[in-house]
Amino acid sequence: MVFRLLPDGTIEALTGAPDQGGGAHTVLQRVAAATLSIEPRHIRVRYGNTAEARLDAGVGGSRSTHMIGRAAIEGGRLLKQKLEDLAAEVMGWPAGQVHLQNDAFIVEAAGGAERASFDAVASRIAAGPMVEVVGAYDPAEHHLEEGGDHSYYAYVVDVEVDPETGQVRVVNALAVVDVGAVINPIAHQGQLDGGFVYGLGQSLTEELIHEEGRIVTASLGDYKLPTQMDVPRFRTILLARQPGPGPFGAKAAGETTNTGVGGAIANAISDAVGVHITATPITAERVLDALRARGAV
Repeated sequence: MVFRLLPDGTIEALTGAPDQGGGAHTVLQRVAAATLSIEPRHIRVRYGNTAEARLDAGVGGSRSTHMIGRAAIEGGRLLKQKLEDLAAEVMGWPAGQVHLQNDAFIVEAAGGAERASFDAVASRIAAGPMVEVVGAYDPAEHHLEEGGDHSYYAYVVDVEVDPETGQVRVVNALAVVDVGAVINPIAHQGQLDGGFVYGLGQSLTEELIHEEGRIVTASLGDYKLPTQMDVPRFRTILLARQPGPGPFGAKAAGETTNTGVGGAIANAISDAVGVHITATPITAERVLDALRARGAV
């Protein structure tokens, strides 16, 4: 990504990484601001096309925060050093003695510390030549120092099963999630909530049926996505025990909670009525067939 000081003294972060709704651009802004030690309001994130923005591999693999964040740290570090050097020039301060911290430029002098706001100094720097740096991150170059990105979680799910019809209803769910530093709490929780609902639909209602090479469940009238009325009470407990390899110790969140929902529901059904379903979606028909095969009905 490219960090560029604009004429009005704000910083543009030009990125080729899309924000599909997970809050990637907010992460970029917050990580860059923390690295520069300025307020996030000074940074404007702009999504650029392939003609102007640097290459980005796109959203996927629960790696957006990791990739964008690490690139933002690198770019922020380079830009901070450059701005500190330029601040010394435009303000007449001793070179190498200027520090950007807490949204201000500070210089230690014999008579005491002198301080000037980021807005005031950045505007003077912006009146000169363009200031631009590139923040890049290649995971292949850092995998040995960062180690693996391992996140763990556990589910407790309560279900009600009607033994006469096989109908299953999830009434309560709890996820205990291993997290590192949470950069954007609202978006992070939204990823966990959305992952659970995704897994719930995959486990109980969603089925892509093919007949003679054609998809039968071709509309949302047939391909049943869960709605708000289908979602049980869902709670999460976040355990921040060990830092991850992402920016400031962040860990992946995007797909953490979706893959284990089916197994948890199947185990809960087995505990409730004694049959273990190994195919999804876990429909009433499949549960009832298993109960009949077991002689429970």
